[in-house]
Formats: sequence, structure tokens, C-alpha cells
Amino acid sequence: MSEQQKKLYFIENVLPKLIIERNEELRNHSVVECNAKANSQLDGFMAAIYSVDLVLKNLDGRIENHKLIAKIMKGDNEFREKTNSSVQCSNEIYIYKNVIPYFKSLLKNIQITSFNPDHWVPRIYYADYKVFPELSEEQEAVLALENLTPHGYRTGPRIDLDENHLKLMVTSIASYHAVSYAMEINKDPMIEKFRSELTPLYFISPEGKDLESYNILFKIGLERIFTIVENRKEFHTNVDFIETVKKIKDQMFDRPVTVMQKFLAIDEHFRVFLHGDYNRNNVLFRYEQSEGFDDPKELRMIDYQETRYGTPVIDLAFFMYMNMPANIRNQCWEKLLDLYHETFMNCLIDILKCDNNDPRLEPFKREKFLEHFAKHAFYGCMVIWHFIPWIDIPDDECAKIAHLFETDMKSDELRQLLQVSGGSKVDDRLLSVLQHAYEKGYLKIFD
Repeated sequence: MSEQQKKLYFIENVLPKLIIERNEELRNHSVVECNAKANSQLDGFMAAIYSVDLVLKNLDGRIENHKLIAKIMKGDNEFREKTNSSVQCSNEIYIYKNVIPYFKSLLKNIQITSFNPDHWVPRIYYADYKVFPELSEEQEAVLALENLTPHGYRTGPRIDLDENHLKLMVTSIASYHAVSYAMEINKDPMIEKFRSELTPLYFISPEGKDLESYNILFKIGLERIFTIVENRKEFHTNVDFIETVKKIKDQMFDRPVTVMQKFLAIDEHFRVFLHGDYNRNNVLFRYEQSEGFDDPKELRMIDYQETRYGTPVIDLAFFMYMNMPANIRNQCWEKLLDLYHETFMNCLIDILKCDNNDPRLEPFKREKFLEHFAKHAFYGCMVIWHFIPWIDIPDDECAKIAHLFETDMKSDELRQLLQVSGGSKVDDRLLSVLQHAYEKGYLKIFD
């Protein structure tokens, strides 16, 4: 059988039994039928995605229809080694199988009222990373989540989000982060267990080895932003701005991951379990209308492959620079940072059952949060400088770039395409991020 046929066989014949065994409320159910098909619209770089219709029957003979999304690792060992996908997929499984269920049970026991943890992610039917003989002799990541499409959930606008979407993103991730803060304050031993069992995602390994794919992408992004600044003569009269750009180039261009690795250092206070790749691409919004993007009601997070334990700014700065056009950024930046801080503090107070004068909250005060954010916000700039040229372009160009990255990430053709993709529109967007970071003082880390 081909790899695709093996996956379909596994999903239709093996996965239903695993789901029944894993979910206590389904233990007395039997499988009536299961049908799966590849979902090309959702198919990912590291994993294949399938739409699944699972029909079960309970002891009373009642038929239940469960619509699922199944996600299974792609590629052979060489591909997984090159892309680091084994680490990323196993970490994602760990979050779904261990961290989120523990968070939910913890919160259920203390009866929180400020947020609903069931609104973080779709229902988790199954998550495991192990050898499945029906798939291969290697360890595989298998994930089955509820398909929320019938309930009005879908991806939002392609890149640019309005204030209502952004507020949902801020409040959702703030409530998720708050649990880590509370566990640290309460010295919950599970936080160290989770930290030790997640495989760290380094830009530079403890042995000093660079993660090559990121070094390549970051360097391509830097090359483009430096070229943009060089060609925009109107900025050359701002001597301090040009000197700041030169400092970034001197410190980063030869080996960008050296600076990026510093952002992964564990702070004494601002440290949480991250989504890690938090942006519009990895969330689903619920709308009451079948078309359009007006008035989103709820949000669910998906795709935890970049999960880490570290500064919350990694989650915040990425989507705030990625999904906010310049006009919205100028209007809402401080407002959204304040909303994040207010939300995680209110959630933290609810979890700890304390008031806002509790001395344990002192390290998380607004001024200290903003100071910490300023020291780490450049992380978001670096990620979007290589990412926006991939996605703010027509689908066929995006597919070509993705293919080149998968087949030959070192090719000069890929580098050249990413220097010009999207044209002046993308140039303007990348430059606006640099300008904003400069004006906010986020580039003082290079002084």
C-alpha cells in the first residue's frame, strides 16, 4: 500500500477503536462505520489532514455521528530529520494529550468563572505519539479533533484581522497563559514534569548546532528588509534609524539564530506554556453567518507544533505583527497589550482566588509586563519578515515557494523569489513593521 492508503486504512479501521478506548464516555459504543478523505485545503507541511465521519452506536442502539479532523505525520525519516517534524509533532501531541487535559482538570476543581477552558481547542478525541504498526515501524503522531465546521467555525480573513478578531485572539491566549503563571506561583510539581518532558525547540542546540532551516529563512528575511531600507532614500535622513538598522545587520545577518536563541531564555516570572505559532493561520473563528467575517463570536486554537515553554511575547508579538495592518496597529497596539495584561491578571486572580493586592501578583504588574514585552517584541519582526512574503501573495506563487522550501531550501531560486514576492505591497508592509518597532523602542536591544 502507498503511504496515503496506509493512512486511510488506519483512520477508517484502527483509529475508531482507539478513540473508543481513550474516551470514557464512548467505552460502551460500537463502530457502525468510518469514512475518511484527504483534506487538501487543510493539508499541512509536516502532517496530512483528513476529514472523518465516524458513526457509533451506544448500548441503547442510538446512533451518534462524530465529525472529526485527523492529523498524521508526513514523510520518511530523512524528511522528518531535515524539518525537525518528529520533535514538533511529538510536542504537539504532548500538549493535547497531557498539558491541556491537566489544565482543564485543575480549573474544574477550583471552579473558575472568568473564562471557559473548553473554548481553547476543539474537543480532543485522541492524541498519541508512538509506534502504530498499521502505519510504520517508526513512531508516528496521530491526532483526532472535533471538526468544528458544522458549528460555524472557519479560518478568518487571510492575513489582516480587525479589532474584534484581534481581541478574541488576545483574550484566548491570555487565559491559556494564565494557567502556567498560576502553576508557577503555586509551585505545582506538574509544571516541571511538563517542562522536562517537552522536547525543547532550539534555534541553536546545546551542542552548538544551528537549526539550519531557520537560519536560512531568517537570513532571507533580513536580506529583504535591509534591501528595502537601502532603496528607500527618504529614510536616510534619519541618522539614528539608519544606524539602528546597521546594528541589526552587524549583529544578526551572518548567523540570525544567535539573537533568536536569546529570546528563548527562561525569564524568572514571564514564562508560560506557549502555543508557539499563534497567528490567524492556526485559529478557527466562529461566525453566525456562513459567509463573510463580520462579528466573530468565539475562537479555538489549533496546531501546537511550535509549542515551547518561554516568554508569552513569542505568542503575542508574532500575531500582532503578522495580522495587524499598519492602520490597525497604530490604533490598537497599546489597547491590545493592555487587554492581554488585564485578561491574564483577572484570570490569574480567579485561579488563585485572591485579590489584585496579593503580593504574589507584584512581578506581573503592567509596567513590568510592558518592559518585558519591549525586550522580546523583535521576535515577531523576525518571524514575519520571512513569513509575510510567503503568504501575502497569490496561491500559485505560495505553492511554488513551499515546494522549493520542501525540496531545496538552500536554492538560490527560493532566495530570489522571497526577495521580490508580493512586490512593493509586501515591501511596504515589512518596512512598516521595522518602523513601528523602532518608534516603540523595541530595537534598543541592539544598542
